[in-house]
Amino acid sequence: MTNVMDVGCYQNVTWALKNDGTLWGTGANGYGQQGNASSGNEVVSFTQRLTNVKKIKCSPYTSWALKNDGTLWGYGTGSYGCQGSGGTSNVTTFTQRVTNVMDFDCSFYTTWAIRSDGTLWGCGRNDYGQQSSGNTTNVTSFTQRLTDVKKVFSTVATTWALKTDGTLWGCGNNASGQLGAGSGVSTVKTFTQIASDVLDIYSCMTSGYTSWIIKTDRTLWGTGNGNQGCQGNGSNSDVKEFTQRLTDVKRVACSNFTTWAVKTDGTLWGTGSGGQGQQGTGSTSNVTTFTQKVI
Repeated sequence: MTNVMDVGCYQNVTWALKNDGTLWGTGANGYGQQGNASSGNEVVSFTQRLTNVKKIKCSPYTSWALKNDGTLWGYGTGSYGCQGSGGTSNVTTFTQRVTNVMDFDCSFYTTWAIRSDGTLWGCGRNDYGQQSSGNTTNVTSFTQRLTDVKKVFSTVATTWALKTDGTLWGCGNNASGQLGAGSGVSTVKTFTQIASDVLDIYSCMTSGYTSWIIKTDRTLWGTGNGNQGCQGNGSNSDVKEFTQRLTDVKRVACSNFTTWAVKTDGTLWGTGSGGQGQQGTGSTSNVTTFTQKVI
């Protein structure tokens, strides 16, 4: 395939977005996630599905596409109401859900859309209050939650919203401190302000138990699970509130029990699990404080 400008993959599904805005998919279709009801349980060759697309994203058993006209289209499993269709049935063809959308995010059975007026709308799984409804009832239709939002980020059981004024708001599971809501708070069922002066938010997509922010002064702050030293605080202990770790940071990435940061001078720093050599230290030992790596 040629002239591809973006690619997305998750749970045996692959998507390619071409420069002309055409969206092509291949892979599993057991829940309709290939967006074609007649394709059976799998598609084995790239097939065109939509036109005029500018952004794609997949989550387990769902796929979403944002078109250039601001319409958001979804298909796949409807479990927990994550299709925003008013029910929980699977959707086997691309179906338009929300208009005037400027950005979106999706994760494990949750979907969020930011409209052009900055309002945030969500639907789907809510067992930890990650829909900010004040309860744990699943939400089956897109419902407005916040205003003045510029970025939304969802993981297994948490949701983050970054507002235009730099304040960071979170809701959902806080059992490991991943919301930074403090000790003794296991769940947060409505969006609550957690931090200010935030430039960007990052979270561990695979587990959702670790969260990181870069503030406007380029300082790096972390909270959540500290297993195998991934918090870089010199221990394996969980952290319950955002705590500063590094300065002059421009990018951070995290996965299960590992964290990486790139500083503005181009140096690479890592902490956390090293059991399979992923810390690049020449050994398989864990690292509990951020350490500069030599490449």
